[in-house]
Amino acid sequence: MKALIVDDEKHVRHAIRLLADWPSFGITGVEEAEDGETAVRLIPALQPDLVFTDMLMPGMGGTGLLEWIKEHCPRTKVIVISGHDDFELVRTAVKCGGQDYLLKPIDPAELAEAIQKAVDSRRLEAESERRQQEHNMEVNQIKPVYWERMLSNLLEDVSYYGKLKDSLIRDLGYSPDNRECRIGVIGLSDIPPDIRRKFASGMDLLYFSLLNICNEYLSRDKTGHAFRHGDGAGAIVLLIWRRTGSAGEELRRIAGGIRQTLGGSFDMGLSRAAPFPQGLSTAYREALQTLRSRNLLKREGWTHEALPGQEPAFRPLPFREYEEELRLAVQSAHEEKIAAAAGKLFADIRQWSRITVDQLELWKQEFALFQARWAKDGAELPEPAIPLEPDGSLSLPEWERRTAGQLLLLADLHTRQLREDRHAIYEIAHYLREHAEEEISLQDIADRFYLSREYISRKFKQELKENLSDYIARIRIEKAKLLLLNPDFRLCQVALLVGYQDEKYFSKVFKKLTGQSPGEYRRNSGRGDRS
Repeated sequence: MKALIVDDEKHVRHAIRLLADWPSFGITGVEEAEDGETAVRLIPALQPDLVFTDMLMPGMGGTGLLEWIKEHCPRTKVIVISGHDDFELVRTAVKCGGQDYLLKPIDPAELAEAIQKAVDSRRLEAESERRQQEHNMEVNQIKPVYWERMLSNLLEDVSYYGKLKDSLIRDLGYSPDNRECRIGVIGLSDIPPDIRRKFASGMDLLYFSLLNICNEYLSRDKTGHAFRHGDGAGAIVLLIWRRTGSAGEELRRIAGGIRQTLGGSFDMGLSRAAPFPQGLSTAYREALQTLRSRNLLKREGWTHEALPGQEPAFRPLPFREYEEELRLAVQSAHEEKIAAAAGKLFADIRQWSRITVDQLELWKQEFALFQARWAKDGAELPEPAIPLEPDGSLSLPEWERRTAGQLLLLADLHTRQLREDRHAIYEIAHYLREHAEEEISLQDIADRFYLSREYISRKFKQELKENLSDYIARIRIEKAKLLLLNPDFRLCQVALLVGYQDEKYFSKVFKKLTGQSPGEYRRNSGRGDRS
């Protein structure tokens, strides 16, 4: 805390300074002023918590100083120290905010008591201000979340309007006279590169910045309110209920504010007017669809307004008809063939005069599925990357270049997988030869080699031209043939040594693979017969 002593007599100022034990009250700095004018010049910079002032001084006296402090520094506590025991002076001091009125000569005990009372009062006020500030901060943090949830619910279910009406009027400035609305949507699927880098640490800060800008404009004339939709799509919704006829102009002003503040622009979709609140859901879907139906090949402004009958029939972009040619090119792992196949695909795409977000997303899904067919479980695949020009339009040359590059990466991945597959399958085959007599399930092999059962079955058959069970049976029977050459082994012992607990089943498998029973094989080998 800080204190300021104001008196035209220097010895009085000196006496007050000496009589008080300032550190015991938590006061770390004490300054002096010889009159009211000097005090007024010092107070703004000093910001004292306590002011001691005489009432009768040349120029601005105590009354003028008290009035100035009450207007400009109402938190400052003032203790009047005067040599005049005059009722009018006391009354004026109290009326103008004086906390205490002490008479000269100053009594040290009375001074200490007055300082303590003023310090306690200031500390209580400071604590109250701190709590109020914390409360306000909590409310300011909770309010956007509350309105995000409530308005998101209102978009989907108009029955919420009855619960929200009073809050809309009180907190957001909505008027029941506003009978229609329009919905604007800011899409964040394609964030400008400069803004993405600026907010790389977290998208929440970008949402916060965009909502602040939008609501700064919308709240000026209580035009509406912006919030983040809680449906998982992450869109920012602008609910406009006032001056809906000029909503397009309002969105363009907001777009300019975003550009000026963040250094980039975002596409916005705007619905036609709809009854409020009954038409909210329809208006939201229309704004979203208008945004997604914009032509990515040509920049036609950043705000896109819905018009009657403007939605064209949906047609998927070319891909499936070129899939076989792309597959053969990837399989060849030849750069020129891959570039030629991609070139044919994009020669077709260039014939299109309009490409929308929905068409592009479907194309990305088809490309991702095409990649997935080439990769075994757990393989990392490059994401289909769709490049945009600085103005947000689609860059076809760069898109073709990146697609060809991804196909090359896919060819390299496929080639590596072939080598790894061959190596892994032969490792599995070697393991089975060494452990053929054991009870080994397909799941045991999958767990040991960290591959899926389906993948092992498919690749084993492709590489070795027989399935796992036939391979194990063949290895066992080959070992059994060798053991049968030893006449000291009984047939039941041979069956156990090669992994069969049932001698009859062993004989059945042996005959299936060799055309003769184990006993016949032993006799034909000239080793006699021991059953």
